[in-house]
Amino acid sequence: MKTDDSSVPVTLLGGFLGSGKTTILKHILENQVGLKVGVIVNDVASVNIDAKLVRGVTSSSVPGGSDTIELQNGCACCSISDELFSAVEKLVETGRARGNQFDHILVELSGVAEPSIVKSNFERGKAAGLKSALDARIKQIVTVVDSSEFVQQWMSEERLGEVSRLAPEVGQDCAAARAVSEFLAEQIEAADVVVLNKVDMVDSSTVKTTARIVDGLLHEKKHKLIETSWGKIPIQSLFSEDAEVEQVAHEAKHEHEGHSHDEACHDPHCQDQSHEHHHAHSHDEHCDDPHCTDQAHGHSHSHEQQKTTAEEKIGISSFVYRARRPFDTDRLFKLVKSWPIPRKDAETYLYKLLNDREFIKGKEETSDGRVLQPVFRSKGFIWLDSMPTRIRYWSHVGRYFALEDAGKWWADTEEKLLEAVKVASPSDYEAIMKDDWEGEFGDRRQELVFIGAGMKEEAIRKALDRCLLTEEEMVKFRQELEQVIEAESNPRFKVGDKVVCQCGTWLPGVVIKIGYREPDWPITKPDAPYQVKLEDGTLIYVPFDEDDFIRPRKG
Repeated sequence: MKTDDSSVPVTLLGGFLGSGKTTILKHILENQVGLKVGVIVNDVASVNIDAKLVRGVTSSSVPGGSDTIELQNGCACCSISDELFSAVEKLVETGRARGNQFDHILVELSGVAEPSIVKSNFERGKAAGLKSALDARIKQIVTVVDSSEFVQQWMSEERLGEVSRLAPEVGQDCAAARAVSEFLAEQIEAADVVVLNKVDMVDSSTVKTTARIVDGLLHEKKHKLIETSWGKIPIQSLFSEDAEVEQVAHEAKHEHEGHSHDEACHDPHCQDQSHEHHHAHSHDEHCDDPHCTDQAHGHSHSHEQQKTTAEEKIGISSFVYRARRPFDTDRLFKLVKSWPIPRKDAETYLYKLLNDREFIKGKEETSDGRVLQPVFRSKGFIWLDSMPTRIRYWSHVGRYFALEDAGKWWADTEEKLLEAVKVASPSDYEAIMKDDWEGEFGDRRQELVFIGAGMKEEAIRKALDRCLLTEEEMVKFRQELEQVIEAESNPRFKVGDKVVCQCGTWLPGVVIKIGYREPDWPITKPDAPYQVKLEDGTLIYVPFDEDDFIRPRKG
């Protein structure tokens, strides 16, 4: 049955280089079963072999023909490009002009593209009235996983830029520094459909482990999981209007071992990574994914209070930890340091953790860190006493763990920025006040989601609670917070001061402006405290008025 929406459905096809995206694309084009599919190849390689392969298929072997557009500058790792919008519009116009519109548009993303950001920006285009975004809609995100590489990638400590076979796609600095395991997890978390490809190349235990991890990441989100070899996926179930993910997922059938999932999405902290402060989205109290980037996602799903198949079979579950006091930095780091992340035989450990109940039961907690051992994915935002005005993004996958700066809390931004949000987007402002703001500390808080097999939730909560400041410590903290806020409102340097700035190494320069911003910065991004002219004449801006970024020049 066709949807009443006349816009053309779009599928975003993502996954690492070598996972089999092009093979799947070729299979779809050769087996369209009467569908008219337009194709956009998004490849950042200098020699676009993928597009040549697709072009060969569409020109010779597909009767009635699909149209293919090749993007020459198609990197979508940071944001959707104008070129992609234009390509979508061109395909829609082509179909309209010949009176035979495409049934579907398939966009092959580069291996370093983030599908969630592409989808989020497409929704922004729709909200802004952009024609291409109104004529087409993102139906689903399909992430392709290489079953023969997945477990190694999950436990990898490498960065994307360190993986030689990914080199053609990670020339962008923004992608090169990303951890392989974290990027892999985020591609899966964004998916509505996950294709486990190349299952013929591994044994059943490896496929089982891979499927368990995918189920764990998505076990409270409506999704489909398809196991395949040579990219041969069922075309009708992927593209049929009756197979809209939102509809099919009511059953949430998995095409492996008959798995099913009955619960909806749990996204607790919708986060648009292009947004400086990460707090301008609507979400309800049941939403448990701290890294949701879908701006159209209202997070108002219903949830049945029952265990999913994954949880019943292997104890996979998730929960959100929330608190309104800062962590004591020393106590939290001590907890993280005692987290027993395996260094050797990591793949064997991962398999046992996800498939062997007796192995899980045998893990006794001998320290606070030990209770975290069953956790295979955790993420969210934390508040530290040592950095009271700044958000730290917590991300853990396999062996990888990082705490990264994510800007200031709304409570610590300039009042004019909040006012600007209130005027530009009243709904976002209302969400900040309603969902994020509470008591004397505003939106400052702890909000972490943990996903694991056989986790002892109460023990983990208690371990984290012990890292929070005590009532006595809060007295001193309040005083220190006032001092920090006062210091941040009064710049340490004035125009003409000689300084050194951290630019990979410390370089000398002179402050030439207080309060600087680039013309294209969004209104929600605060001014940089200083613009500095380095001794070689280069102009830079200093993002934060902190010793880690700018210091007085000695002598």
